Amino acid sequence: MTAWLKGALLAGACAVLCGCGAVQLGPLQLDPSGAVAVAAAEPGSGPAYGPGDDVQWMQVDDWFFATEVPESGWFRTRIGKLKVAASPVTKGQAQFFDVRDATEAWATWHTRTRPAVAADFVLGAIMICFEGSNNGEAYQAPPNKTDARTGQWFAAKVTDTSDAFKGLYRIDTYIVKVAACRVPVK
Repeated sequence: MTAWLKGALLAGACAVLCGCGAVQLGPLQLDPSGAVAVAAAEPGSGPAYGPGDDVQWMQVDDWFFATEVPESGWFRTRIGKLKVAASPVTKGQAQFFDVRDATEAWATWHTRTRPAVAADFVLGAIMICFEGSNNGEAYQAPPNKTDARTGQWFAAKVTDTSDAFKGLYRIDTYIVKVAACRVPVK
C-alpha cells in the first residue's frame, strides 16, 4: 500500500469520525463529498503561484508602463492595471493603477508581457528585467511574489548575446539571466 493511499484512507476514516465538515490532515484535505486533494505548500517551502500567476507572479491583466522614456538607454517600468485605454482622445496615453504604490498615472509607453525565453534575445529587442535580485554575476528571476510585484523592473534593448551558451545576455550594460526577463507582446 502506497503512502498516498494510506493517507487517503486515514483521511477518510477521520472524516467519518469528525462529521460532515472538511478535514485537513497534513498535506491531505478531505471535503464533505469525500474528494481528497493535496493542500497548498507551506509558506517558504518554494514558489507558490496563485491562480492566474505566471512563473514571475504576473497576472493576465498586468501591464508594464513607464511615464518617462529616454531616447536611448534603460528606463524604469512599473506594473499596473489598465484603467483607461490609449486612444486618439487621450493622445495615445493610457491610465494605469500602479500595483506597487496604489497611485494612478498616465503613460505613453505601455505593454503587456510574457516571460522571456532564450530565443527572444536578439540584438535590439526590448526586454523588461527584474532588478531586485542579482547574484553578483547577473540579474536573476524574482524570488517571490512580493518582490516581483513591488520590486524594481527596468526595460532596455538586448546589446550582446555572445555568452548565450552560458545562459547570460546583456541588455544595455547589464548582464541578465533569461528567468529575470519578460518580453512585450501585442
